[in-house]
Amino acid sequence: MNKIILDFSNIKCFADFYNQLGQQLSLPNYFGNNLDALWDILTSGYLQMPIEIIFTHFTYQPVYEPLVALFNEAQQQLKGALIFTIITE
Repeated sequence: MNKIILDFSNIKCFADFYNQLGQQLSLPNYFGNNLDALWDILTSGYLQMPIEIIFTHFTYQPVYEPLVALFNEAQQQLKGALIFTIITE
């Protein structure tokens, strides 16, 4: 299983998030850096599954609610092919 760890101690804004995600997943330059593009990448078969995506040092903030909801929904839709975990420490 592929494991992707996104360290939120180094993420201060969405640009940082997409930069870290793009590096870890080797996303193409044309990736849209938005939630719609993220959904497409997660659910289109682009990624080698199964995959575990972990948010570490994550602090809940309202700005991140849509992002967390998207990963939770993708986890449900992909039925075990995607495991999403949040670690707050």
